[in-house]
Amino acid sequence: MTTTQQPTAPAAASGAQPVVRRAHIGSYVLETLTVGMYGEPRHAIREYIQNAYDSIRRARRSKWLEPAKGSVTITLDDLASTLTIEDDGTGISAATAWSVLSSVGASSKDRRQQAGFRGIGRLAGIAYCDELRFVTKYAGETTETTVTFDCVRLRAAMDPDRSAGEDIQDLLAAAVTDKPRAVPPSEAPSHYMRVIMDGLSEAPEEITDVALLRTYLVQTSPADFNKDFPFTERIRALAIDAGQPLEPIEINLVHRRIDEGGQTEDGLDVADDPLEEVGSGYGAPPQPAITIDTYEIRKPYLSSVKPANRNAVKLQNIRGIRDEATPPKWWGWIGTHQVLGALTDEGRGLRVRVRDIQIDGTVITDGMFASIRPTYARFNEWHIGEIHVVCADAIPNARRDGFEENATWLAIQAELSPTLKDLASKTYKASSGRSKIKKLAEKVETYLAAASQAIGPTITMDEQQELIAEARVVSGEIADAASQDLISAEDAEALTALTARVNSTRRRIEDVEVVRPGETAITMSPADAMSVVYETLADMLDPALYRRVRRRIEEELARRQT
Repeated sequence: MTTTQQPTAPAAASGAQPVVRRAHIGSYVLETLTVGMYGEPRHAIREYIQNAYDSIRRARRSKWLEPAKGSVTITLDDLASTLTIEDDGTGISAATAWSVLSSVGASSKDRRQQAGFRGIGRLAGIAYCDELRFVTKYAGETTETTVTFDCVRLRAAMDPDRSAGEDIQDLLAAAVTDKPRAVPPSEAPSHYMRVIMDGLSEAPEEITDVALLRTYLVQTSPADFNKDFPFTERIRALAIDAGQPLEPIEINLVHRRIDEGGQTEDGLDVADDPLEEVGSGYGAPPQPAITIDTYEIRKPYLSSVKPANRNAVKLQNIRGIRDEATPPKWWGWIGTHQVLGALTDEGRGLRVRVRDIQIDGTVITDGMFASIRPTYARFNEWHIGEIHVVCADAIPNARRDGFEENATWLAIQAELSPTLKDLASKTYKASSGRSKIKKLAEKVETYLAAASQAIGPTITMDEQQELIAEARVVSGEIADAASQDLISAEDAEALTALTARVNSTRRRIEDVEVVRPGETAITMSPADAMSVVYETLADMLDPALYRRVRRRIEEELARRQT
């Protein structure tokens, strides 16, 4: 019988403790989980909002917050060069704050109940700031804990040109510190988490531009619908029916910006405040004027949608969709509106969400449309709607820009396929109609140009008949386009205008004097024509007869004019 010898640890000297082995995990792993993790920098902010969302929902279940309460405030401070994400969720106890926040790839969260579960999202900010601070407090405690990541030190350890791959545990022990702070007993009931990204000098524009940040937040966050969106209650009912009610939270984006030419914090105009002048000799440093803008973050859907180069059209209704399983793996809604073209709305395109947090942008559903036909990917932007994946076996990947390609996710895509094919078919017809109308407009312009060139004081019979026949053909094509089911009121009006222009030109052609075959059209003025007649008579008649004939012609013309 053959036996396999198992490797053993090196023998310890007699009486010595056994040698303990520890695998070396280099700091380059941290680069994969931070700088190399997200192609979209704003995904780092989404990770903190996702953690805040889970914490707020826990606080609601623990009765620390009322069912509909809970908020996140994102503050971009240009003067301090910080971005802060603060929530009133449960926070983390002082006893576990350092171990929880410094752990990598470890989380006690249940992925079947919570949005985040891998334990790497909290590291996302390391890539974009000089110092990352977590300030947290747990309800009932009188200690606030600040855990600080030295991001400059950590990024240097990730750089192969500057580091030899320092052990990740030694690195985190040196670069991550915690500091407790006692709070008054009156503050013991409070609970919160404050994530501060400090030192944004090298952060990308997506994080430091408030407009880009706002656009991202309204698309991705678990916020409520806009107040004038008419179908909120319908969608909430669909979610309840699917077994996973929506649990929106209040989200606000605050921008503290330097106001050039505005007022200082003491209310004086910058131009009139002597303390604003550097080196003014008054002893106080200049204080830049600060303006604070606050944006309420809500999902971007409104009561209308705006196609490109078109007027806004009313969102007529929504259509609920879901799979047939019990409980369902997914559910969703699709807006019903006049399909006129690609939309320009912030929420355009069908978007996939898990725990009401968007997974990437529209890339996932673009790909589903493209699987029907590659050119159909563009049709996604002609629609609005959401697809909520509720089955825990459909697992978002680590970057949360897609899903793990397992059997459940493949089944969900297959189940969505008939709905997307129906949308693609209707969109294709509408797109073809738009293309046909554009071609008709070009055809009418070509016809009108040719007719304008042919129309004069007279026209040959062949030219007249040819232009009239062409007018009838063009008018027939316009009438055919106007009879299509998906024609919009705007397009119908445009087609009516084209018909009127063609008919007007046709009537002009019919009114022009026709030169019969064998006839010669006279195109000069009557006076010039009479001059030619008189010159011809003068050449053919003797002078006396010419004068009598000319006088008779002039008398006859005068008589007929009266």
